[in-house]
Amino acid sequence: MFTKAQSELLLSALPEPCRTYAQFDLLTWLRPGEQFALRWKNADLDKGVIRVLETYVPKYKKFNPPKTQPSIRDIPMSAAVVELLSLYRERCRPVDSESLVFRNSVDSPVYWDKLNSKVIRPLCKQLGLPVITWHGFRHTGATLAADAGVPHRTIQALLGHGNSSTTDLYVHRVLESEQQAMDKMGEMFPSVPKLLETETGKMVN
Repeated sequence: MFTKAQSELLLSALPEPCRTYAQFDLLTWLRPGEQFALRWKNADLDKGVIRVLETYVPKYKKFNPPKTQPSIRDIPMSAAVVELLSLYRERCRPVDSESLVFRNSVDSPVYWDKLNSKVIRPLCKQLGLPVITWHGFRHTGATLAADAGVPHRTIQALLGHGNSSTTDLYVHRVLESEQQAMDKMGEMFPSVPKLLETETGKMVN
């Protein structure tokens, strides 16, 4: 897990498209399998909503529905996420609604363990940062939101957590609070999407 300053340092140094992948996860808190299974049809830029309906399992190279009911969820996009995805889509090869949002050069899901070993870990060491895993971006985002005063039950709902000790947190989900939570995250990292406008990145396979 990173602090806000550590997150900004790493994001500013990451090459594209890895920077976009990392910032997206930091701002949406998706599990890696959820992020890299996301299709454009489930990333509604007009309504500003991400629909989590699939997850990817690298071990079996399969797309599956999420394991639990709380994991099937809608996540409001902040203005920063809408801008990030809009700029990213302009740079992608032609896509249709079934296309993966984050895909490698052979149109398969990006393998996040490879990103960890080939990009994230070496760059963290180069920058003098503790090593963060891809899953760590999700928890960093949630922790920063908690520090910013986002209610615990809202964070739980957005993370898609659900078990016997937290079931009551989902009984009365307040969608307005969830939108405010995502907006707070977008406000923390307002400048990073702008980097996409002037840089050309290579796909990480």
